[in-house]
Amino acid sequence: MNIKRKYVGTLAIVLAGGIIAGCSETTSPGDGDVVTLDFLTFADPAQLKVYQRAVHAFHELHGDEIQVKLTGLSTDNYTQTLTTRLQGSEGPDIFYVQDFSMSTFVQGGAALPLDEFLEGPDSYVGKEDFPDDIWVRLIKMA
Repeated sequence: MNIKRKYVGTLAIVLAGGIIAGCSETTSPGDGDVVTLDFLTFADPAQLKVYQRAVHAFHELHGDEIQVKLTGLSTDNYTQTLTTRLQGSEGPDIFYVQDFSMSTFVQGGAALPLDEFLEGPDSYVGKEDFPDDIWVRLIKMA
């Protein structure tokens, strides 16, 4: 597993909820290189502060190796903006989607399953740590 995918998965677990990892690149940093991940979410100002705290906590753990650029958009046209960016190969590395729109991103190949990561040695949580119904809904939609 390359370093970018490892940290995308780790950040996804840290941020939890509707975060889905979608790596647009597969490069690994060399000595001293810092990987930057683009994280797009919709949020009002109060929600964005929560995401910023999570990103700050992630930087405390991994800031020497990886930085996260957080971009928050209003809910108006968020899904359309995200879809357009992904179709134009300008999609973020990490993005938030709600369960009702997940199947679109899975079928389009923009969202990667986290199964392998969750079952691997780099994850500190497993699928069993999430409510069962979250996986059932996503499987049915895909």
